[in-house]
Formats: sequence, C-alpha cells, structure tokens
Amino acid sequence: MFIWACFYLSQNSAFKQLRHGENVVDPEQTVADQLWRQFAEAKVLLTPRSYYHPWEGPDP
Repeated sequence: MFIWACFYLSQNSAFKQLRHGENVVDPEQTVADQLWRQFAEAKVLLTPRSYYHPWEGPDP
C-alpha cells in the first residue's frame, strides 16, 4: 500500500540544467514540483517526506 521513494536528481537532465541556470532559486524543489504535477496527472498520489516530520519550525 505504501512505498517510500527517494529520487536522486544528480543524473537528471532537467535538474542539471536548472542547477547551472542563473534564475532558479531552488532547482531541487523546482524539479520536485514538476514531478509532482506529472504524477498527479497520471493519477499517482505522492506525499512529500516533510509531511511526516514530527516537529515544526526550523530546528528539529
């Protein structure tokens, strides 16, 4: 029912291109957002790991 997935972006061509660009603040988040939309269009539900952190705020 549940699968933990980890995406390593270092070899992803879109990530590489964004990482070397000048106008992207967070290339990792940009690619994650693109993947999220593609999965949603394919009717695949993903939940970011940040939803499972038991704390709030900047310090864990």
